[in-house]
Amino acid sequence: MKLPPDLENEPDAILLRDETVPLIDSRLNPFTVALTLLVGEGAGEHPTGNGSGVLVQFEGRRFMLTAGHVLREMANAERCAITIRRGMHKFAPPSLGRAEYRFQKGVLDVGFIELAPSVASTIEANEKMFAGPNTLLVEGRAALVAANDWMVMAGFPEEVSKKAPHATGYRLVHTSTTLAGCGPAPASVLGPDSHQAVDLWVPEDIGVYSVTGKLEGNKVPAFAGASGGGAWKAGVRPIRPGIAWNVNNLKLVAIHVGSSDSVVLNGRSTRFAREVLIGHHLRLIADRTPEVRGALFARWPVLNDPLWAP
Repeated sequence: MKLPPDLENEPDAILLRDETVPLIDSRLNPFTVALTLLVGEGAGEHPTGNGSGVLVQFEGRRFMLTAGHVLREMANAERCAITIRRGMHKFAPPSLGRAEYRFQKGVLDVGFIELAPSVASTIEANEKMFAGPNTLLVEGRAALVAANDWMVMAGFPEEVSKKAPHATGYRLVHTSTTLAGCGPAPASVLGPDSHQAVDLWVPEDIGVYSVTGKLEGNKVPAFAGASGGGAWKAGVRPIRPGIAWNVNNLKLVAIHVGSSDSVVLNGRSTRFAREVLIGHHLRLIADRTPEVRGALFARWPVLNDPLWAP
């Protein structure tokens, strides 16, 4: 893939290089699932919405982090299909497990499901994994802006998430970019946000790759359906001479909740994506799951800060 001219000489643009893309996919795909909300029976069954989720585990309990608005829509669905290796596995939403969410547009958009053991086992049996605490990074907006690192957004946009051959599941799409308003990136056109979130700058000419590891096109798709997917801090900055970047540097820092329409800035077609930092999700889990509260606060004492309260 030929990089845009302003990225050709960026030493930390390794995330966009052909040899790196399959590594990122192999790292993030096992932790990420596609969600399809369904109503109707038989031939009349049809989707009413789509989303994504990120699989995590604490103290032997398994959770799916997602956007609050995805869980709000799920409450009105008759079935939720989780697309994993052997096709779509359909569940009545209550059978997935205990769902908790907070959604108020422009205020908070977070949610999780503590998955029922049988559901978690089905997911694990189909080549998916639950990320442990070492894969998560709880940081506030100011710290992320100060680091000005690259970010990788991964999920299942409806526009490109068509069912793959042989019922192998939907295609994960990831795109690598930077924080809006940092360095040469323009400031976001999304409105102000009252909670801990960051906006990503997504120029539409940066390549989009699928689970096949092949370039699907050099235009970023609409993000509808990617809500609930992860935003991962890449760990490529600061550059350390002589130390190669490793895919295990990727850490989950946020969950995608929305995006802007395409706009043209400085002659470049661009979108912005809003990512709610996972401190909100983990604090909600701690508040609603006494069995893991102590472990979460011990691991991330910052969760005691009122700024993370739902």
